[in-house]
Amino acid sequence: AGELTFQTAQLGVQSVQPEENSYDLGDILSSDALQALTIEILDNNINTANVDVFYQGADFGNMVYVSDNVWAFQPGQPFVWEEGLNTLSTTFMDMDGSELAINVNFNFVTVYTATFNVDMSEAMNETFNAATDQVWLTGSAFDSDEPGTGKSVQLLDDNTDGIYTAIVPNVTVGQFEYKYFLLPTTTDGWERGEWSDGVANRPAEIVDADIEINDYFGGYFVEFNVTDGTNPLEGAEVVVTYITKGMWQDMTDGLGDAYGVFPDGTYTITVTLAGYVPFSGQMTVSQQAVDYPQITLEPVSVSNISNSQISVYPNPSNGVFTVNTTEAMNLQVTDITGKILNEMNVNGIVTLNIEEAGMYFLRFANENGTSVQRVIVK
Repeated sequence: AGELTFQTAQLGVQSVQPEENSYDLGDILSSDALQALTIEILDNNINTANVDVFYQGADFGNMVYVSDNVWAFQPGQPFVWEEGLNTLSTTFMDMDGSELAINVNFNFVTVYTATFNVDMSEAMNETFNAATDQVWLTGSAFDSDEPGTGKSVQLLDDNTDGIYTAIVPNVTVGQFEYKYFLLPTTTDGWERGEWSDGVANRPAEIVDADIEINDYFGGYFVEFNVTDGTNPLEGAEVVVTYITKGMWQDMTDGLGDAYGVFPDGTYTITVTLAGYVPFSGQMTVSQQAVDYPQITLEPVSVSNISNSQISVYPNPSNGVFTVNTTEAMNLQVTDITGKILNEMNVNGIVTLNIEEAGMYFLRFANENGTSVQRVIVK
């Protein structure tokens, strides 16, 4: 008694080997959520009565006898599994009254989707020919550690706009690294693209949600580090603007780091974090990696100006903002380079017009201190 086969709604029949009446289904990914379980016991001496099912030791419902030594368990709502090891247990009875206790174990892994977009327009007619070449992606998220081994994913330009995209499911929580390469190659390796050009691995991280990554192909590795002068600052938004390409953005990690790969060019850098004065600067990439000088954010001065004293709406807008303050203040409007575009005194409700689309900063100040707000013109 006790030899079993298992079947789940999405995973199909599972071949398992009994070990002390405990059966291991291995990893169950959240994208293949275990919604139903069928057990067949290869023993004609088992009582056909329904049995209780326990999950992590608590009563979880009934496994119902179907026919031909098959029991099925499917609750009225989807299962909600705990991350990590899960155990379903039940006890069948032989006709002679003896018990057959069975544990079904599986490791529940939450997975997410990563969408990769890589802009190939800088590489076209140089290292990349859209008519003959393919763009591929590989890395530790796909169990690939060396060229020509493991898995890889092709990116496609469905919109013929030079942006190649791949949607990769079942990426687990944590940090991973990846690279882009080109096919066809002259050998079976991956010698065309970032693998052979000495470009550092591109880092990324899944925390608790799907992610979308926007990259340029090729170029050079750039590292940003953001601190308060002593300690790293996590969660600072780093925005890099390239006049012909739009904006790239990332958030600093626990070490205050953010990373990107950029082709040759001159870029504007803006770093913002609530409670700190925004930073603006420039960067030039020219034929080599860039270790950008440490960025130090200064805390906003201790102030009696609170958010309740200032409102700016709508945000984002088409360029027309309503500004409302509860007391007299000086208002400076700056772009992401720090250039002052407008300055006025406000006390009450005024209309602010900004013509060009982009990101801007509104700096309010009076004898009580300062407050900086970011606005977007669409």
